[in-house]
Amino acid sequence: MSEQEQSTAAPKKRFEPWPWVIVGILATALVVNATFIYLAGKSSNGLVIEGAYRRGITYNKEIDAARRQMELGWRVSLAGSEALQEGRQGAISLTVLDKSGQPVAGATVAGTLFRPTDQALDQPISMSEAAPGVYQAQITPAQRGIWDVKLKAQRGEDVYRFVQRISVKKAQPGE
Repeated sequence: MSEQEQSTAAPKKRFEPWPWVIVGILATALVVNATFIYLAGKSSNGLVIEGAYRRGITYNKEIDAARRQMELGWRVSLAGSEALQEGRQGAISLTVLDKSGQPVAGATVAGTLFRPTDQALDQPISMSEAAPGVYQAQITPAQRGIWDVKLKAQRGEDVYRFVQRISVKKAQPGE
């Protein structure tokens, strides 16, 4: 072959892997994203609020109730939650004082031990008055971790709602 024929002949095509590498990366990202979307749709959303829509509609009533609660001036504190262990019964107490620091006696106190991530573990709480303004209950948290104690103290027309997040420890052997 002469030099002129070599220069006019088509160049030999080389295999270039880079376009295929880019396509592979994009395909992998697509598969991973599709998998995450599928798993997100199949799993729990973590929302454990009953009647969220109805509660949203009654928002103004909630604001009025909070205003009335502030006007009451009750001071409420929870004790005993720091000693709670999973699967073991423990005592909690709620102290309720009025504006002047006097015990609020004769109230009805009830509520829920609420697990934010698993509604199936929620437990009702019914507290009895152990002393004027001091209400006690025995509870048994099913699991360690974060719980909410949601209580409602009511005396006549006066209502006070109380919520406190608590942490339940792992059960210690021999205790």
